[in-house]
Amino acid sequence: MYYRKKLESLQKLFGTTDVEVQENAIRVGLKTYPVREDVIDLLGEASKKDIAEDIQYTFGEEWQSHNAILPEHAREFAQYFDLVSLESLRGKRVIDLGCGSGRWSYFLKDMCRELILVDFSEAIYVARRNLKDCPHAIFLRADITHLPLGPDVADFLFSLGVLHHLPIPCLEAARALKPLAARQL
Repeated sequence: MYYRKKLESLQKLFGTTDVEVQENAIRVGLKTYPVREDVIDLLGEASKKDIAEDIQYTFGEEWQSHNAILPEHAREFAQYFDLVSLESLRGKRVIDLGCGSGRWSYFLKDMCRELILVDFSEAIYVARRNLKDCPHAIFLRADITHLPLGPDVADFLFSLGVLHHLPIPCLEAARALKPLAARQL
């Protein structure tokens, strides 16, 4: 199981030592989350009612159809991240919220200590395939408005082209993410 050697990382991520890596699941406290293709599914039935299924489906389909990391993505990455000292991310834990195909994390994978990729659509499986050679990545299928994560789980968090799709105002969504990481883009 991909997460067997990541227990300490999962404990930090969920903010508890009560984490158990099982054969096809991760147990956190009283909750058990299934793991498929190295993706931990945090959605659960309770939060699925809050998700706009049409948006979830559309983005899942988009990233499955446009799944390759392309040369132009490197240029776009440089433009998005020109506000960030990439050297300051070396050896850090970084969260990519709404990762889609994982194209931005792909360009960070060789410098970060750990990457946490989150998407609520089937695109998370595309991200997993695109970062198959990144042994320090954690993949979560989750709704970013209902993340069961502990505070200060990352050194840096980014969410590009995502917050305006949420069913709450963007500024409210951005403020709600502040406890996860002090530095954000």
